[in-house]
Amino acid sequence: QEVTKGLADKGAVIGVTGGGLAVSYTDLNQGKVGTDAGAKATVENAGAELNLNSGYVVGAFGGGVAVANRESKAEAKTTDKITIDVKGAEVVGLFANGGAAHREATKEGGSANVTAADTEVNVTAGSVDGLFGGGLAVRSGVYDQDTAKVVTSGTSTINIEGNVNKLSYEHMGGIFDKIGFGAHYNEVKELAKDAAVVAGGVAAGKGSYAEVNKSVINIEEGADIKNDVVAGGVAAQGGTSLVKDSVINLNGGNVDGMLYGQGLGTGATVEKSTLNVKGNNTLAALADGGSKIVGFNQVNFASDSVTTITGLKAGNDK
Repeated sequence: QEVTKGLADKGAVIGVTGGGLAVSYTDLNQGKVGTDAGAKATVENAGAELNLNSGYVVGAFGGGVAVANRESKAEAKTTDKITIDVKGAEVVGLFANGGAAHREATKEGGSANVTAADTEVNVTAGSVDGLFGGGLAVRSGVYDQDTAKVVTSGTSTINIEGNVNKLSYEHMGGIFDKIGFGAHYNEVKELAKDAAVVAGGVAAGKGSYAEVNKSVINIEEGADIKNDVVAGGVAAQGGTSLVKDSVINLNGGNVDGMLYGQGLGTGATVEKSTLNVKGNNTLAALADGGSKIVGFNQVNFASDSVTTITGLKAGNDK
């Protein structure tokens, strides 16, 4: 009750998934009776469609969720397209793919894996606080291989015509403390404190891995993004987040934060990032006077595009 009191009187739905839930558990003695004694759980679905039309949603995953400990194995697969339409709901924390958690990984054998092919998120009405194009992978334990993985093997597409803000992370720390990922949560919170849209996934903990093969973010007329748009993912506590090819198309709308062509954290990598500026756009100057567009491999301005920069001051006066 203490960790969820901030959601009181909001009529919240907590935890929406488009895929299945695979949970496996191995106790301390089970691994001693054989080399393949860990429990196994697998779920698979062809595709998923989530319509978030109204209300208050906390934690939405387009893909499945896999949870394992020690030598146990859990796997959640989505083989066809995942589509998430935000048409009026207030959503706090939205991942286009699913979530994988592997606790107490001590030796070879255990894993939590989530896979999806193509994903699409459409924000047309309502709002999203914290929009991630990949999934969430978290891991604890001393075994040094990647055993918590979330992979999007196709294309992650995000179309924004509505409101997207940063994730406040308020009232969530206690939840992660109770399940053994408090330090992971704190570092993710710090790294992504200014991010509204993140193209990739979040990997937290050594041995965690989040991958998006290709990301396409389309910011359309009517979009209002109050914070940063990030071409990569988030990597904390020794995790690895990879986006192979990231494209951001600025086709209209308003972006108050930075357009950033890389990832967040030392383990976050973007192999190629491209920003295409088209149409009529409004970009607010950053409060600290920093650069608005940073870290892209390539930036293209269409010949007929009009970009208005608001909030500029004369000289060096910030």
